[in-house]
This record gives sequence, structure tokens and C-alpha cells, in this order.
Amino acid sequence: MVFKLNWQRRSVVLLAGFTLVLGFFLTTLAVREAEREKLARERDLEREQQRYASLLTGEIDSLFSEIEEKITTAVSDARTQQDIQKLSEACCLGAETEALIGDIFLAGADSELVFPLKSPLFLTSERRRLAGLNLGKIESFGLFKTAESAELVTQNLSLAIQSYKTLANSFQDDSSKALVLNRLARCYKKLGNLNQAINTYNTILEDFSNEMSSEGVPLGIIAFFQMGTITQKTEPEKTGQIILEFYSRLEGPKWSLDNSQFQFYRSIINKMGETWKTEWRGASEDVDFKNRWDEFEKQADAKLGELTAEEDLIEKIIPLVQARLFGLNSKANEFSRFSEILGDNLFLITAATVQNDIILGIRIDNSVLIEERFPQILDKLPIPEDWLLQIVDSDGHIVLGEEVLDSLADGLSSPIVLGFDQDFPPWQIHILQKYPNASDRQYNLRRNVYILIVVVVMAVLFFGGFMAIKSTAKELELARLKSEFVSTVSHEFRTPLMSIRYLSEMLDSGRVKGEDKKSIYYGKISKESERLSRLIENMLDFSKIEAGMKKYLFEEMGVGELVKDVIQRFEEYVADKHVTLECEISDHLPIIHADKEGISRALFNLLDNAVKYSGKDPLIYFRARFEGEVVLLEVQDMGVGISKDELKKVFEKFYRSVDPTQKNIEGSGIGLTLVDHIVKAHGGEVILESDLDKGTRVILKLPISQKGKNHG
Repeated sequence: MVFKLNWQRRSVVLLAGFTLVLGFFLTTLAVREAEREKLARERDLEREQQRYASLLTGEIDSLFSEIEEKITTAVSDARTQQDIQKLSEACCLGAETEALIGDIFLAGADSELVFPLKSPLFLTSERRRLAGLNLGKIESFGLFKTAESAELVTQNLSLAIQSYKTLANSFQDDSSKALVLNRLARCYKKLGNLNQAINTYNTILEDFSNEMSSEGVPLGIIAFFQMGTITQKTEPEKTGQIILEFYSRLEGPKWSLDNSQFQFYRSIINKMGETWKTEWRGASEDVDFKNRWDEFEKQADAKLGELTAEEDLIEKIIPLVQARLFGLNSKANEFSRFSEILGDNLFLITAATVQNDIILGIRIDNSVLIEERFPQILDKLPIPEDWLLQIVDSDGHIVLGEEVLDSLADGLSSPIVLGFDQDFPPWQIHILQKYPNASDRQYNLRRNVYILIVVVVMAVLFFGGFMAIKSTAKELELARLKSEFVSTVSHEFRTPLMSIRYLSEMLDSGRVKGEDKKSIYYGKISKESERLSRLIENMLDFSKIEAGMKKYLFEEMGVGELVKDVIQRFEEYVADKHVTLECEISDHLPIIHADKEGISRALFNLLDNAVKYSGKDPLIYFRARFEGEVVLLEVQDMGVGISKDELKKVFEKFYRSVDPTQKNIEGSGIGLTLVDHIVKAHGGEVILESDLDKGTRVILKLPISQKGKNHG
């Protein structure tokens, strides 16, 4: 038995060790597989993001190339002409439908600089020169000299007015007529004819607002200033609207002003506004004036930024582009792209030489690029929902895309970073994974699933191995018990057979004298035969039960008669032993449907066991009663009892106690197995109660109404 336990323990320990090692190995493989899948997915994601960023840069590059091609095609017919005016007109045609073109410039070798998209065409300095030439042409007229002398020298304003009127009607070109009308309005004001002065200034505003004075100032500015000054005195309630209209025109695109001019005339408008608000009491109640004034102030700040950028473009960027382009020795019509940052302004310039020493430059409108073209391209290249795309400038500021909240910043993955072709624009594309924790959760889930599968497999392997070891141990134990059973049964059979043989030989040889002694011998032979018969019947019943062929003959029988018959036979069986049997049998025991032989054998086996395990002078209690629908047949001894560990095993086939004090007790180990089978076949129950060294009580509970099962 010790060998058996050691074998089982060693096998279980070896199995557990093998399972742990195998489990560790498989778990390691599972975790590595999950990590491999995670890394593969991250590489695939990185390649996909890189591909998307490359597509985006390709679309932007194609966008700029289309613009360059469009302008190149437009100026192709004008290339053979050295007239910059023709080139300008061609550029305007090419840029008509392209909002992305913020500006175009033509820079000649003689420092002539033209902005075709601006109106008037030439820069202010050039226009001043032209205005001066125009004034010189007018001064050559004798009538103009007469009018100027009457106004400025002799103070004959009526003559001056008449002369200026005649001149204005005689000139056909707008520039000359506008200059004369400005002089005429000035004379009306000096003369005090303010209505005529205002009417003349209105004419200038309506028809000649963009024409230049001899000082290079748009005549519309002079007209607004003079009208505001006049109405401040005559009709102060109308002055506010004139000032607002003046401010609106100043911020508009019609007057070509440089940075310093704009700031100068803006300060003049501010002074006019302050003067009007101070001198006219109703100004403080004019809410519309205040709201519009605040709006114009914001627009003026924006306009000032544009003029500053334009000034930087003329004075710094264009010379830099010229120097670089000539330094590159690029071919005609071959565009080069330049990006420069001055202050807060980014200049995106693509330029090429279109004629000998003439540079055609295109300035990209950044706001249109960001607000219109990028969204259009992103609509064509839809980004996955779990990606976050940002366009970031060189300072790390987000040009386009969502801001990352501080609460989510730690959860974002490292971005894929890609710059645009030729660093044009000088921004970078950042693509991030919005929910990288989801990938980690997916990895953890996959890893946990793998580990769980490994654990389940290990548990199944361990359980299967354990059950195999247990089954093997049980089979070995059963084989041992069968071997012991055969040995025990052989002994059980040999004892009565030897007794019968010995007594028979004694009687047959005539060595037994006297009839009384012969009678005793015959009685012993009968008891041994009965004992042998009972052993054989038990063996046959057990064999049928094992084969599932045991059948019972159920019939109605009185429990009282059955019990008395068993008691009588048992008392005769133990008549030559010092056995005390005390019976408590209730009166009027019911009739039950049962197999008489089976119940009798079960009771006899219980009584026989009680005698065997009670030592010398056994005291046995037998009780028979009924409670409700159940008959209770009880056998109790005061013998050695059964330990708690063995209580559940005594009904197993071939089982016998391992207590060395009980080794010499006769028995085959199938008695209680038969009892349990018989009672359960009757739909009943066997209750076993025992305390070590205090005795054992076995109760058979047999239902009165149930018929039971007629087979094993």
C-alpha cells in the first residue's frame, strides 16, 4: 500500500512538473506570438500612414505644378514680345480662375517691377513718376498758367475757376481732367462756395478716384479729406458717414498705397474721427458709427499686415528670388520654388524666367491653400477615423488639423513625420494614432486569450494525466483487490470444504462412535454446507451484478414474517457462538413489494458482518419499524467501528479495512456491495453510521409503495 501511495505521489509530482514546464514554454510562445502580431500591425500601420502622407505631398506638388503649367501656357503667346504690358495681360488671363494665386510679379533686368493682378498695374513709385510727367504736360498750356497765377498769385479765384472749367472740358484723358478738377474744387473751397466744392469732389470720387495727384496721392483720398473738413463745419451730422466711407475706401483694393502711405492716411482719418466726436454732441449717441468704426479698425490692422508683407515681398523677397534664380542658371520656363519666413509672414514663391532677363513669380495664397485646397485634397483622400492628421510649421504650430488635448496627449502614439517636396511649403505632415491604447488593449486581449488557451490546455492535460494516474492506480488497486478477493474466497471456500471433508471422512471411516456424536457431526456438516452455499450465492449474485444481469423477483410479502425468518436462521447459524442478539420488532409491520431472497440475504450479510467485527461475546441489536411510507431495518453492533476515511469506501467492491487488527477477520469484501445494490434495486437507501471503537449501525430504508427495479 505504501508503494502504491509513493507511486501515485511521484507520478502526480512528475506530471505537475511536466505540465508547469510545458505551460511556461507554451505561455512564452503565446506571448511572443502576440508581441510579433502587435509589432507586425504597428509596422503595417506605419507603412500605411507613410503611404498616405506621400499621397498627400504628391497631391500638393501636383497642385502647384498645375498652377505653373497654367501660367506658362497663358504667357506662351507673349514670350516673343518684349512688352511687359503684354506679359502682364497674359498673366491676368492665366490667373483668372485660380484662387490659389495670391499675386504675380514680373521683374525685369532694369528693375522694372510689375504686379499684373493689381490695379493700377505699376507700383506707386512708377505711378508718381507718370503723374509728374502728366502735370508737366498740363503746365505747358497757357490757360493753365493763367488759372494757376489767378489762384495762387493774384487771388482772382473767379478767373481761376473759369479757366480751370475750360481746361477740364478741353482734356480728353482722365489723368489730366482729374488734376484740373482737383484744382477747381480747391478754388471753390477758397472762394467759400462749399456746395460747388463738395459737388466737384463727388465727381472726382465717382469718376477719377484712382487717378494720382502731382504728389502721387490718389485723388479720391484728397476728395474725402476735403469733404470731411467741409461738412464738419456745415453739416456735422453727416460727417460721421463721410469719415466711415473714407475709412472703408482706404482699406479697399482700389487705392494703391504702400505701407507708410496707408499709415499716414489712417492717422488722418483717426484725427478726423476724434475731432468730429469732440465737436459734435450727437457723435456719442451714434451707436452705428462706433460699431462700424471698431470693425474698420480691425480690418485696418489686417490691411497693414498685408501691406507690410507686400513691402517685404518687394524689398526683400523678390531680390532674393532674382539672385537665387539667376544663380541656379535655370532654363527658361523651368520653375523653382522658394519659401521664406519674414516675421509672421510665410512667402511661398514659385518663379521662372519667361523671357530674357524677365522673371515671372507666383505667390501662393497661404489662406486659400489651408482653408480650401487642403480640405479638398483630404476629401479625396479620406483619413481613417482613428488617425489624427496635422500640418505643422517649423515652430511646431499647427497650421491645419485638430489640437491635441492635454488629457489625451499621453495616450497618443509617436507621429509619422513627412515633409513636403522641395520643402514647399516648409511644413510637416504629422499622422498620429488617436487611440493607441486600443491597440495595446487588443494586444493584451490577444495575449490573455493565448495564455488562457494555454492554461486551459495545461489544465486539461494535467487533469487528464491526473485522471489517468488515478484510473491506473484504481485499476492496479482493483487488480490487487481482485487478487486478494480470489485468495480470500479461496480461503473462504477451503475452510468449509475441509471441514465437510474431514467430518465426512470421520463418519465414513466409522471412527465416530455414538449416535449423539454423529448427530453433532452431521449438524456441523449441514452448517458448513449452508455457509458454503451462502458464499456461492453471494459470488453468483455479485457476478450477475457485475455483468448487469442480476434480476429480482418482486412480490408482496410481510416484513414481519421476513424479519422473523432471518432472525431464526441467523440464531441457528450462530448457535455455537457466544452471540447476544437483541431484537426490537414493531407490531403490525406493513406488507411491501420486494424480493424476499434479496432482502433476506442483505439482512443476513449485515448480521454476519456485525458478528465478525464485534470481537468476543458480540452484542448485536436488530430493530424493525416503519415511519410513514418507509420501513426501517436496523443492525447495530458494539464492535471496532469504522474510521471516517473508510466510511465512503466500505461499499466499494472487494474493499476491506486496512486496519491490521482486522486482517484476520474472515470476509470477501463484497457483502456490503451486495447489500447496497439490493436496497437501491428496491428504491431504498442504506444509511451507515459508525464511530471507531464504539460500533457501527446500518439502517436499510425500504419504501412501502415503490416496486423497485427488477434488474441489476
